[in-house]
Amino acid sequence: MDKLTQGVTLAKLGKLDEAKVVFEEILLEDPKNANVLYNLGMCFTELGHPDKAITVLKKSIEYNPKWSNSLVALGYAYLRSGETENAKKYFSNAVEFDPENSYAMRNLGKLYGKDGKIQKSVDYLEKAYILNPKDVTTVYVLAYDYQQLRDYQKADRYFRRVLEMDAPPKIQELAKTGLSETTMIQLKSNGLRMDAKAKSEKSHFK
Repeated sequence: MDKLTQGVTLAKLGKLDEAKVVFEEILLEDPKNANVLYNLGMCFTELGHPDKAITVLKKSIEYNPKWSNSLVALGYAYLRSGETENAKKYFSNAVEFDPENSYAMRNLGKLYGKDGKIQKSVDYLEKAYILNPKDVTTVYVLAYDYQQLRDYQKADRYFRRVLEMDAPPKIQELAKTGLSETTMIQLKSNGLRMDAKAKSEKSHFK
């Protein structure tokens, strides 16, 4: 097993400190390796050091400017630093260079949703869903956005989809709550229409 594969394996196992050491050792011999810089940057972000991640990931992009994974990772590091405009910039760059990067689409959608631009959020999230329908976060945020747009049928469908997936407990609970809310709204809406119809029929017979 080469050292890069060793570092990536450690990172996937959650052994981020050990992975970081491996990546740093590789960079001593190959400081311009964009892939290693990318992996080291992600380690720094997950270890709670987004400032260090930003520095490293900018180097990765310097050596491979159009690699969308590094652009998404840099956007995420900025997001963790609270710099949402910079995050949006790099997610957008990732989409520009790689229109099939579902994570860039998803993160852009979430940011536009937080800005209150719900329809724009949905546009990106629908594209992300087509590219990666198994991503739980994408499905849940789509459901939530459609609920905000009062498109309760679509909200209902995506909340139910979340509950069919292997979602984390927190997202499962949020989806259950969302589904319950949309179900009640639809029932009330149908009930009101039935009342109105009944009144109309009564007035007919007068």
